[in-house]
Amino acid sequence: MARAVDRLPAIRLVAGIVPGVFAGTVLTQAGNTLPLPELPIDPVLGAGSPALAEVIDRLAVGDRYATFLYPARDAEAGALLRVTALDVSDATADHLRAAVLLSPEPDLHGLSRHDLQVLGLIAAGWEDDERIAAALDSTTEDVAESARRSMRLLGTPSRTGLAVRALREGLFLPPRAPSAAG
Repeated sequence: MARAVDRLPAIRLVAGIVPGVFAGTVLTQAGNTLPLPELPIDPVLGAGSPALAEVIDRLAVGDRYATFLYPARDAEAGALLRVTALDVSDATADHLRAAVLLSPEPDLHGLSRHDLQVLGLIAAGWEDDERIAAALDSTTEDVAESARRSMRLLGTPSRTGLAVRALREGLFLPPRAPSAAG
């Protein structure tokens, strides 16, 4: 009977839509994690991690899907991972909230680490270049140039379009990621 009501195998099948997944977990409504069948749990997805906090925040505003970049742990310097969260909540069925998956770094389209940090703040709604510069210990000119370069590399005509594309494709480092703005 337990096998008939256990949704974890079905969630693992749904997770198969994300290419290259090599680790994952299931986030519960209470913020705990459960193993996802056939996938190890990477330390990036450990209980209480900033990556999971970002997922929780994104789901709390009603997102059913979220993706962003996050620095890898115990990997070569500068390596990034793609974090993807798929909302699997079913208020009548159980306490499960989301499948949270890790896959390799996607094509960054030539964006630098700094560009990805600036994109994370723009995607978070930060509009003031001075505020972004202060958070990243940079200059307003550098932030403006990073935004222009990102618009050119991603083919977007405006900062709004840039934010939309960054959010849709997960091409940003969220502010709470290590070495991003606090």
